[in-house]
Amino acid sequence: MKRYCLALDLKDDPKLIAEYERYHRDVWPEIKKSITDSGIVDMEIYRLKDRMFMIMETEDDFSFERKAQMDANNPKVQEWEQLMWTFQKSLPFAKQGENFGANMKRICLGLDLKDDPKIIEEYDRYHRNVWPEMIKSLKDSGVVDMEIYRLKNRLILIME
Repeated sequence: MKRYCLALDLKDDPKLIAEYERYHRDVWPEIKKSITDSGIVDMEIYRLKDRMFMIMETEDDFSFERKAQMDANNPKVQEWEQLMWTFQKSLPFAKQGENFGANMKRICLGLDLKDDPKIIEEYDRYHRNVWPEMIKSLKDSGVVDMEIYRLKNRLILIME
């Protein structure tokens, strides 16, 4: 089993974002079939403002190239993708026409805080004022940018 974490931006328009989410609550059956036929076992999409994160669990023999070829030969997938591009925009550093193709670098195995409101509150308070020594240490180690997102007790770290 393989895991891929990808990112994408939506157009920063609340009406478009709401419509995008409506489509994803009722994904077309042909799209679901194309996903499973390509070797994707599980897929989750998370949103924070206009930034999307997709986590895919795949069979060991999954390949993005094979998935792209299957999608190119499937008119219903092409229709879906064209429709979704009305809501999406590429990440600033993505290749031309690339949507969820920006595979994120794995930083850690997943990080969960204890599901305790006091601990989560303490974590948030601590990370509002990051020590200058910590920032210097990250920069010295080659980190250009770092974002931490928290959804309940799950942390997602993105580092460049």
